[in-house]
Amino acid sequence: MNSCYHSIYRSYYKKRNYTDPLTFDGSTNTKFSANVTIDTLESGLTYILNDSNIITTGLEYRKETRDSGAINPIASSSEFVTKIVKYKSLFIQDEIEFSDTLNAIIGARYDNISNADNKITLQAGLVKNLTDNTSIRANYAQGYRTPDIAELYVNSMYYKGAKRYGAEVINTIKTEAYDLKPEQSQTFELSLSNKYKNLSSTFTIFNNKVKDKIDLVSYNDSNSSTKYYTSENIDKVDIKGAEVSFDYSLNKNIDFGINATYLKTEDESTGKELTYTPDISVSFNTNYKITDAFNTNLMLRYIGKQFTNSTNTEEANAYTLVDLGAQYQINKNIEYYIGIDNIFNKEVDEEIGTNVGTYYFTGLRMTF
Repeated sequence: MNSCYHSIYRSYYKKRNYTDPLTFDGSTNTKFSANVTIDTLESGLTYILNDSNIITTGLEYRKETRDSGAINPIASSSEFVTKIVKYKSLFIQDEIEFSDTLNAIIGARYDNISNADNKITLQAGLVKNLTDNTSIRANYAQGYRTPDIAELYVNSMYYKGAKRYGAEVINTIKTEAYDLKPEQSQTFELSLSNKYKNLSSTFTIFNNKVKDKIDLVSYNDSNSSTKYYTSENIDKVDIKGAEVSFDYSLNKNIDFGINATYLKTEDESTGKELTYTPDISVSFNTNYKITDAFNTNLMLRYIGKQFTNSTNTEEANAYTLVDLGAQYQINKNIEYYIGIDNIFNKEVDEEIGTNVGTYYFTGLRMTF
């Protein structure tokens, strides 16, 4: 059966930050406040060409508007400035059935982005069913990531008095703009999946080759002894890794999941590991359905040590976070959700940029 889908949605985020000086009298700083609006349109069509080929085509449009003082090029000004990036893309893929046990997917994607070059990327994969419960998958995919607004234009405080400047920022400390190029990647992946009664497992090995990887680097200004961070490209990066996951259903109301990832990274120009990239990360989650409409979940996240400078001489400590959440299905169209992230207020190294303490959230999710 042929089918099509269309979706239009808007995400709006409002942040207000009020910072007062502790050691002297001064005005309240509101530079880190922002309004972010993301408008998205998605449309797709699935067409059964014949018994062996299913064609899927589609288009995506996304407009990101950011109003913020943090991207104002004048460091002392908290006045909002506006940056807009528009993303347009077309894609097509063909699901091919060679036999009852062998399938393939090939696809192509075209991206047109307002602040970067246009790009075509390709993907191809094979899935072989070894038994009714065991399959092996091989996949090749190209990736393309353009710099975001913060990586290009941010002009703000960052860590322990240091500054963060976008690649396009020019001032008395960062005296030249940097031509920040999009990332381009090639990923090779081999995966084995198995299902035995209530237990599902997947083991994956992968290799990711990245050209012009966008990374955060630090400098010390010789004239003012000021340390600052900015975004630059790493010429060539090699990332090898392995991932294992298990999902177990105890009964119809309770299930468990665990996922662990190991990464071995290298900046091929220096032979050093990448910054802000933990070698080990593990997550554990459990879901408990109290009623058909009311579901709760618990997640533990372990993030291993990670280097914070390009010479691999400084690193951030490992940490574990615990999150709680609940969802209630009011009716078939409306779901209410609530959650608490980092419920034990675990302190995280500020240089990682994720030390927000305990975080509460709630909201309604509506579908039509």
